[in-house]
Amino acid sequence: LLNLSLWEDDREFQNYLLKNYSEILPIRDRVTAFERTGRISQAMEYAFKGLEEDREDYLLYKQMRDMVVSYRPKFDFQTAIIGRGEAQSFSSSIDFSLPLSFSTSFFIKANYLKMFKEDKDLIIKTPVVQELLAGIYKLSNFGKFSFSLGFLDSQEENVEANFEFEKYIK
Repeated sequence: LLNLSLWEDDREFQNYLLKNYSEILPIRDRVTAFERTGRISQAMEYAFKGLEEDREDYLLYKQMRDMVVSYRPKFDFQTAIIGRGEAQSFSSSIDFSLPLSFSTSFFIKANYLKMFKEDKDLIIKTPVVQELLAGIYKLSNFGKFSFSLGFLDSQEENVEANFEFEKYIK
């Protein structure tokens, strides 16, 4: 029954089954149902218990890893130096996100880009691009909504506002 309710995305019935029959349900389906009904900490707890019992369960490990990636604070730093013939660039970006609730997260992004072009012995400097954004994104059954405000400094300073919507395709 749980498998069918997961297939039909019937969260009310999933809640009923988890409340009354939690211990006898298949572990991976139980973890998925807890995640879909918004009880992430219980989903992670059962996934951890399942992995303690069966360390070779690759699919359960993948579920646990995906939850950690999706629902835990993240910090990402990237930097690159790229040379393309006479042109070179240096870029750096920092992304940080902090979950506020089951489906809502706060994020900060900072980007820096500097390009150089070498023309004989003269180096022509192109403008530096700096960007700082802060915003909130929300995951839902329909997709991902994101709103952010930021500051972009290139040749001119600009305040920017972004609204993004991503739709899941079934």
